[in-house]
Amino acid sequence: MPAADLIDVKVQDVYEVPEVERNEQLWQLGPKPGGRPAWAHYVAFINSRPYRDWYFIQVEGELAGCVHVTLANEIVMSMLADYYDAGIGSVVIREMFARYPGETLYARVSGADAGADAFIRGCGFHEITRLYEIKTPYVEYASSWKGKK
Repeated sequence: MPAADLIDVKVQDVYEVPEVERNEQLWQLGPKPGGRPAWAHYVAFINSRPYRDWYFIQVEGELAGCVHVTLANEIVMSMLADYYDAGIGSVVIREMFARYPGETLYARVSGADAGADAFIRGCGFHEITRLYEIKTPYVEYASSWKGKK
């Protein structure tokens, strides 16, 4: 694949795409079988406009991925495997900078993904915090202690 600066990369608002085509393209980019919700739930999620902005990434007219900006100004990008390491992500990040001038933008990277961490730092982002998670066990009466000392 040629250098990203030499190929046609476009970012298009997903809601400018006709609904049926939009939903099918997002389905293609979404979780893989087994991790997918039912189609009706997926369409309802898309139509709820859950993000501040949501864009398709097209390379040479072909669907390559999507990027969205959350209500908290967090950029989340998903690329199809054929477009990894082709420089497309850098072009898209620069486009997001142009679309949100003067705003503070955030990017979350999995701690296990050193490549994504290097990529996002290379785009000019700097680490501001470390985020940890734990999946707590379900406790049937957990709310019974709420507010008690």
